[in-house]
Amino acid sequence: MPFFFFVVYKLISLVCVIPFNIPINKLLTLTTSGYQSILFFFFFFLILPCSSSSSSSSSSAHFMFLFLLFFLGTVYSTLSIRHCLFSSKCLIKHNSQNISQEQRSKTNHKLHHHIMSSNTPAPKAKQVTPTDVLRYIPNKIGFSRVITMVLSLFLMRSHPTYTTIVYGISCLLDAVDGTMARKYDQCSLFGAVLDMVSDRSTTACLICYLCCAYFDRCPLLVPVLQLLNALDLSSHYMHMYATLNCTKETTHKKIEKEQWLLNLYYSRRDVLFTVCAFNELFYLALYWYSFPKYSTLGLVTLIICLPGYIFKQIANVIQMNRAAMLLATKDAKDANAKRL
Repeated sequence: MPFFFFVVYKLISLVCVIPFNIPINKLLTLTTSGYQSILFFFFFFLILPCSSSSSSSSSSAHFMFLFLLFFLGTVYSTLSIRHCLFSSKCLIKHNSQNISQEQRSKTNHKLHHHIMSSNTPAPKAKQVTPTDVLRYIPNKIGFSRVITMVLSLFLMRSHPTYTTIVYGISCLLDAVDGTMARKYDQCSLFGAVLDMVSDRSTTACLICYLCCAYFDRCPLLVPVLQLLNALDLSSHYMHMYATLNCTKETTHKKIEKEQWLLNLYYSRRDVLFTVCAFNELFYLALYWYSFPKYSTLGLVTLIICLPGYIFKQIANVIQMNRAAMLLATKDAKDANAKRL
């Protein structure tokens, strides 16, 4: 069991850092840094065996603490690598500025003379095909999220531990795909739609299970979850459709400043990440609470994540209202144009 967790941990670390284009020797060094390895082996090979012989509640608490450590360690490694890359880029930029203007002009002159003296036409840029778009790095990450969603469906009923791990992997991948799209200039409409569909589908599947789990225990919670799921799906669909068809924007994350709450939600990545994390953790907490073994952890997490969850639902209502007004305004303009 510890070996399984170690392999999963290192695979996720590699997934988080491979798209940064790091040489393989430095990549392996970064993903097996001393701090992570020492912490990992200490907790998983010393604390985990001890917790297995203790009570079930203590074991579950130990596991969730280890999962939190797993999450924070992966985020730490990713941020550390990004800091190293940023420092390297600054150093390269500083060195490039030291090249004299005379050397640059000579190089440009030679290159211009070579081009002018050559009879062969300049090679044409490679055309991007639909297959190339599907193979974009952020889109591959989106496909991986679909795989994790399908896997969680088969684990959700009887294996809360593995479901939590798979669901956490999906959330980590969701935080990476947008960064990869901007880094490699691989933003696409397909990627934006895939990202939103993966988010909504994963959450909707978990809500479906929660409706079944609480059908007898808390019947009033079931219609509330159904309504909130409908609000989530409807608001995001209308928001994306209205933005792409009624405005000149090519992304649904560019909001006018008059809509200050939505602008704050979509323009600030830290706010977006925090609110989405609280929203997903809130549903995960309900999932944990349905198991007696994790009920205490679920209750505590519910209380902590409730403010962020409420913020997310308010944002859903506002973005659905904004989308409705955009669509109605466009319809009114089209109707008035027909009468002229």
